[in-house]
Amino acid sequence: MRQGSRWRGEATNPFVAALVGAVVALLIGYSASYLLTVASLGAIVGSPGQNRFLFAALNYYATQHITLVGSGVIHGEDTSAWITLPVSVWIVIPIIALMIGGFFTAHLRASTGRWGMLGTAIGGGVIYAGAFAVGAPFVSANIDSTVVPAISGFELTPPDLAFRPSIADSWIYASLFGVIFSYAGALLALRFDQGLDSAPGKWWACAKAVMLLALVLQIIMAVGVGIWAAQADTDEEDSSTVPKTLQIIPTATGVGYMLMYGGELRAGAVPVNIPSAAYAINMQLYEGTQTKQGTQTTRKPAGPFVWIVALLAAISSIVAGRLAVIMGSRDGSLPTATRITILQFAYLAIIAITCGMGWGIVGQASVHIGVHFNTTMLISAAGIFLLSFIGAHWANRRFAGRLIGFPSV
Repeated sequence: MRQGSRWRGEATNPFVAALVGAVVALLIGYSASYLLTVASLGAIVGSPGQNRFLFAALNYYATQHITLVGSGVIHGEDTSAWITLPVSVWIVIPIIALMIGGFFTAHLRASTGRWGMLGTAIGGGVIYAGAFAVGAPFVSANIDSTVVPAISGFELTPPDLAFRPSIADSWIYASLFGVIFSYAGALLALRFDQGLDSAPGKWWACAKAVMLLALVLQIIMAVGVGIWAAQADTDEEDSSTVPKTLQIIPTATGVGYMLMYGGELRAGAVPVNIPSAAYAINMQLYEGTQTKQGTQTTRKPAGPFVWIVALLAAISSIVAGRLAVIMGSRDGSLPTATRITILQFAYLAIIAITCGMGWGIVGQASVHIGVHFNTTMLISAAGIFLLSFIGAHWANRRFAGRLIGFPSV
């Protein structure tokens, strides 16, 4: 007879365990969203007279970067609009909820081993996403305001329409968050059940190194945003945007991190009926900024101190390689550098997917802001690989004489 979980005499049926985890995540997430709605907080804010239960659900959708689509009649005309909100500080709600759900799921499957626990938790994340997609048509509410601050004179004022979550986006983004953070919660359960010496794995060691360095760099950026906010409090014109800007710090630091590695920030506003008033901006940290307004194009070179940012990125890649070896990636510098490069760009891809925003009214105007990959990032990829290889080799040489069978290259 196989050894059972610490909590259960034997492993729970995988579907039941996954379902339990998904339900736990949904209940925790929705409850927190409801409390935010009562306090007039969250990614969106509604009028006092609305159904709080429905609005809390819509708030939970919006928190996860899911596009909200509205339709109705304004001034006797059929009107359609859409809103995609950036990732805000409230993203901690689904993250914590999913990690707890993944932890429960994995614990119920503890006797099945590592992949039995992790695989079932991922299944719970998929069920979580399915619940969002199925529930999307039944959630509808009017929106008074959002976390998006006024940007370069463009301010998001939601039209008086009933907004619903996009079913396709519900599948995509709830799956993204559901799978990643249910898996993270299952990893915690795995460590809890099998102890700290449960073979963390080389990919996991590299992932910890990449995420730790990314977190440090983004905290530095967040401090910079905080300093700006403190200074803006004395400026009557800027201070009104401070509370909203602080709420979208995750997006601000994500964009900064993407630019640090050569990404491109693109933004644009397109009034359909006034093409001459169209506005677009393309910004690359190391190449400068191009602004186009109507038929006029202006270019601004990169700042004189961008080399400091490049130096920080280079140092972080070296340290990531060294940390990965220390944390357990001990099969050579070349595979360690390869894993770090892949994981770094996977993280940048998640930033590109989630750290954007946009809104518009069909046939009238649209605004979009987001970060994108470009060919310049191929240079960054080569730099990350080379510098993390150096960092890994540095750590490798230090440990090679003390670990039997540990290759130095």
